[in-house]
Amino acid sequence: MGNPDLDPEISINKEIGLEFNLNGYNAGVTWFRNDYKNKIVSGTEILGNTATGANILQWENGGKAVVEGLEGTLLVPVIADTLSWRTNATYMIKSENKDTGNPLSVIPKYTINTLLDWQVTSKFSANVNWTLYGRQKPREYAEIRTENGVLATNEVGSYSVVGIGGNYQLMKDLRLNAGISNLFDKQIYRENEGASTL
Repeated sequence: MGNPDLDPEISINKEIGLEFNLNGYNAGVTWFRNDYKNKIVSGTEILGNTATGANILQWENGGKAVVEGLEGTLLVPVIADTLSWRTNATYMIKSENKDTGNPLSVIPKYTINTLLDWQVTSKFSANVNWTLYGRQKPREYAEIRTENGVLATNEVGSYSVVGIGGNYQLMKDLRLNAGISNLFDKQIYRENEGASTL
């Protein structure tokens, strides 16, 4: 649920990387570290329940946090100017609240995105994409008093979603995009003392 009282997130970002290009092929690897103040995270207090029984939580500021990891990218021109395959992967080295040591919410251990893009005509292109999300660890201990006894104790396992999309160049500076990012309506729940949390 949204929160009108959120303070803006402030971060200091550092990264260093290497990139390779040759005959349309592209590959790269990057190390990054982001130090946050007022990091926006999923809240810990249950505000209510949905019609299906899932808990309703609210976004909140989580204090100081650090996110550190590696990202790799790969572009392969399968058929020059017609079909290309793009993949990127992110591996999290560290993702935690600096004050408590708890893992940050909704940040998986790794993410892999792969996309096949088909340039059908000079103006129209279509794509299909697949994203794999790694496991997400729950908080290891309570951060506030009311959270005791209702901590999510089970991590979310890895899962994947499929999407499709297309775009049409209407004119020089105007393009129409459309797509479905979760084609099979995959829904993931984190178990929390016998109740599901969205």
